Amino acid sequence: MAKWNQRIIHPSAWKSEDLTRDKSWIFELGKSQVAELETGLLRFKKLGIPPTAVSRENYPLPGLAVTLEQVLQEIEQRRGVAILRGIPVDRYSVEDLSTMYLALGNYLGERISQTAEGIIVGHVSDMGYAYGQENVRGYYTRAKLLFHTDNADIVGLLCVRKAKQGGSSSVASTISIYNEILEHHPLHLEQCFAGFHYDCKGENPPGVPPVTPHRVPVFSYHEGLLSSCFNTSYIEQGAMHRGVPLTQQEQDTINLINTLAARDDLRFDLLLEPGDIQFINDHTTIHSRTEFTDYEEPEQKRLMLRLWLRVPNGRPMAQEIADRGYGPGAERRGVPPFREAARKDGASLRST
Repeated sequence: MAKWNQRIIHPSAWKSEDLTRDKSWIFELGKSQVAELETGLLRFKKLGIPPTAVSRENYPLPGLAVTLEQVLQEIEQRRGVAILRGIPVDRYSVEDLSTMYLALGNYLGERISQTAEGIIVGHVSDMGYAYGQENVRGYYTRAKLLFHTDNADIVGLLCVRKAKQGGSSSVASTISIYNEILEHHPLHLEQCFAGFHYDCKGENPPGVPPVTPHRVPVFSYHEGLLSSCFNTSYIEQGAMHRGVPLTQQEQDTINLINTLAARDDLRFDLLLEPGDIQFINDHTTIHSRTEFTDYEEPEQKRLMLRLWLRVPNGRPMAQEIADRGYGPGAERRGVPPFREAARKDGASLRST
């Protein structure tokens, strides 16, 4: 069994040169697969039910199933990063694209809520908010986002429209970051395994504290597997709301993780093209985005569709890292939906 002080040798412990050299993590949809996806959409729309009712029974993809199983294996068992390329986004409305997206997601995992309003397919677009503003999540802004993880097993990002300039996606292996800390900065490991209190960004259900009463570890071993959780904004707001400033050791550890994630040899950059879907394992991969300049015309503005998935019988995780502070039974299930949508921000397709 792996120990906390052993270097990890595994495909998930990749560096940028590994993804550059071996492109087997990129999957191209063939013409017959696109046709199956489109035919399935037409059949589903005749049922007259909402996109969130999409299932493997009413929107089957038997021809795509083998490729999607390979994608899932790449995400769960290998690198933790996969690109599915070739969705004909210019042919369809955003709602139709969301329907097809959900149909694909059904073959990877169980969709989970991303917000307290129960958003299933989130619209990642600049809504005019300022990054760092209290209770505002970064994907509502055009700002550069620090490297972070989300509260899901798999995070998907479908590019519908690119920005006028910028908005590149970046990913890094948290397993490789762990290896670097182990080898070159071992004094920070104790803080990494101790973790931090997390703020819930105002999305804590009634009766649940606004800040986690327990520390959520950056790294946690369970059943021989290392999993990670890290989000600077949630940590810093948690400290502010608790009224307990971060210690110098805590701040230094946060800075170190951000520095390592952004390092050239550990960070892999990719500008998603319309029709690309980026899938990542949220427990072995950390991600960010560069600042972007957008178009003035609303129909041309940058738009990504985000999907959070829970993998049944997925990666085993210790309670302290699986529990992100949303209360009993919410482990690995995203943000529990408990209130009506309050913002008209284009983030549609709520759970039903």
